[in-house]
Amino acid sequence: MSLDVASLGRKHYVSQSGLAAVLKEVSESSSTVAPSRSGIKRAREEQVAIDTPYGALIDNMQIKDKKGKERSFPTLNLKAWMWYVVKNLLLSFFSRKFLEHPPKANTPWRVCLYCDEISPGNQLKQQNTRKIQAYYLSFHEFGAEFRCQEQMWFTVALARSHLVNQLPGGLSQFTHHLLQALKLEDFEHGLLLDSGGERVMFFAKLDTMVADEAALKAVFDVKGSSGTLPCPLCSNVVAKTSMLEGCDTTGTLVPVHETALEKFCARTDNTIWQGCRLLQSRCGQVSKKAFEQLEQSLGMNHNPDGVLFHGSLPLASTLMYDWLHCYLVAGLMHVELGLLFPILYTHGVTVESLKDWMCSFEWPYGLRTHRNETLRIFDKRIPPGEFNLATGSIPDLLAKAMTSCLNLFLVLDLLLKGNRGEQVPPDDLEAAILKHCRAFLSAYGSEHVVPKFHYSLHLGAFARKKPLISCFTHERKHRQIKQLANEIHNPGDWFEKSVFRDVWGEAMLNANFGDRACGATVSFQAVCRPGQSCEKGDLVLLSSGDVVQVWLHCRLYDGDMCTLCSILKPLGKNRFLLDDSTARFIPSVHIQRTCYYKKCPKDGEVMVTPA
Repeated sequence: MSLDVASLGRKHYVSQSGLAAVLKEVSESSSTVAPSRSGIKRAREEQVAIDTPYGALIDNMQIKDKKGKERSFPTLNLKAWMWYVVKNLLLSFFSRKFLEHPPKANTPWRVCLYCDEISPGNQLKQQNTRKIQAYYLSFHEFGAEFRCQEQMWFTVALARSHLVNQLPGGLSQFTHHLLQALKLEDFEHGLLLDSGGERVMFFAKLDTMVADEAALKAVFDVKGSSGTLPCPLCSNVVAKTSMLEGCDTTGTLVPVHETALEKFCARTDNTIWQGCRLLQSRCGQVSKKAFEQLEQSLGMNHNPDGVLFHGSLPLASTLMYDWLHCYLVAGLMHVELGLLFPILYTHGVTVESLKDWMCSFEWPYGLRTHRNETLRIFDKRIPPGEFNLATGSIPDLLAKAMTSCLNLFLVLDLLLKGNRGEQVPPDDLEAAILKHCRAFLSAYGSEHVVPKFHYSLHLGAFARKKPLISCFTHERKHRQIKQLANEIHNPGDWFEKSVFRDVWGEAMLNANFGDRACGATVSFQAVCRPGQSCEKGDLVLLSSGDVVQVWLHCRLYDGDMCTLCSILKPLGKNRFLLDDSTARFIPSVHIQRTCYYKKCPKDGEVMVTPA
């Protein structure tokens, strides 16, 4: 019987690229494939059924819900995974990192934990029972380059949101049980690993809990941005709507738009624990209303099953606000542009002119897939009569608004530099954030201030203690879990285990990089900085300040990478002249970032702006 290729994937949908990849793998394999779901299921279970001296790779965590029913959730056996990955999968990587950052008892590796909710399926469904709480784990010592890679954030737990909500302590209780299941206290006393036949005593401790504000609010079970005390790190910063600072005769309370850092009263892990003990002592001893007011005044909820009451996740020393969500996800950038665009429009700068200006630039190849999505922001038509600003106030207001926006862009430049692994002095970052916040208040007043305004002021203090972590990588990693969960339409008790097993099957496959190429290799595309690719034809900025056009990337015998490029001749005012006669090889590590550019009327001239 001949194979009708056109009918393949019609009865049961498979994308054409996916179908082609599967058929290619089958044709290249000499073994017989059992065409059944049970056969595939058994093979995938065997793939992750790994035994180590520390047990199996995948564990199960049991938690009782509000009705007393025991719920089972899959978790990663972190001790087993570390033993297996160091010995078998990423031996050379960990050997190199152990030399750079020796894991000792007095200098343990720092564990980063991330949590977020993922929403597969129909987003408009009233009850989406496939929403998943996902936890990822990594180490600060991996460095910015590897923390920007999805496979270097290990999925340690998955749980459907509606099951987590049925637990007495909600997500905070789930997090507490997860931390116990990960047995991080054993890492503080040392874990014996086999690194290429050499025994290594590995020390690590929990250091950072990073997430968006909503996830942090649920994990620690605090009042968060909607509470009277919107910041769990400060005991005296009150919400704008409370207006309590005006009634405070001691002068201790400050509004959320305060920019004098010395006025903030920082909480410590000890003061937070004292607040938990106070709630515990008053529970059941006072009226419900009085107890709710006590919770409101402390900015936290009474949750005897949560991480704060158990002390398993100290808030003050581990919490980190994600700067991506502070600025770029319904954050300060949106507030800023939402206020600036009407002023520009009233001053004669239309949406169409802004879009035309953006369209005039050539984008780096790595960003061209986002070009149309970005330009759609300008598709909204604004009626001419929508804005009524006093004509006499426009020039001064416009100048202040432009200053505020430019200061915001300078902050984002510094944050992105840090994300790429470049050194950014924490004092410089803090000064830039303060400058933007004060310029924003000068332009728009406190009326439009949101809690993320205050959260951004903590980034400088975070950067003094540890590297800042953004959630770009995690948001990309969510796609893998979404793809797997989207294929399961009637989830049962087995749902989490099935998705978790497939996630780890893919993770182990990706960790097997295959044989290393012998000799030099060339490519038109390369990752030049963490999270930033560079392709043939791109204009890039070098650490020397030169702008060059990329033609080819080459990895040499010793592993070093170099780039063939031509140096552009500077003409001043961000204008450069293309010159193919200056082609040469440079070390690829000198590439700082890719650039936008647009062609000028004169032949060979371009105007360049860093991406």
